[in-house]
Amino acid sequence: MSIKRFLAVVLFILPVALFAQGPQRGGGRMNRDMQGDGQDKKQVEADRVGVYTRILNLTPAEAQKFWPVFNAYQDELEKNRAIIHQKREDVIKNYDRMTDAAIEGTIDEFTTLAQNELDIRKKYIVEFKKVLPVKKVILLQRAEMEFKRELLHNFRERHGRSDD
Repeated sequence: MSIKRFLAVVLFILPVALFAQGPQRGGGRMNRDMQGDGQDKKQVEADRVGVYTRILNLTPAEAQKFWPVFNAYQDELEKNRAIIHQKREDVIKNYDRMTDAAIEGTIDEFTTLAQNELDIRKKYIVEFKKVLPVKKVILLQRAEMEFKRELLHNFRERHGRSDD
């Protein structure tokens, strides 16, 4: 296997793997470190609810409809990300034994999994529009970014690292 092919695989897999490591319930190294025990996981979820509720300015009626849809959305993303994580681990473990054809197949699988994630997002935008005004649906990305920022800040704070 040539170094060019190796670099191509690494450059392709790395962004997919990093994307898959975003804050999610039950996955990602930072998330596992943050969650530790069940109490920490509950705190992370409480923080998520707080950030999303604040950014989206959810009314009690909207929240009652929104959270079951959001949780289903997160569950689907998490399942897809778990597959990405497992495939990435398989490549890391078996890279030296993989043929070019196997690597090409793996690249195709990662592309499909990335498309699956986009398809899940598209599917749930439709679902979110059923339970929230469209002006709040557009704020979901902002809420997600703010939650990640807060999660990272809390992680750094707990581990004595500066945000700067």
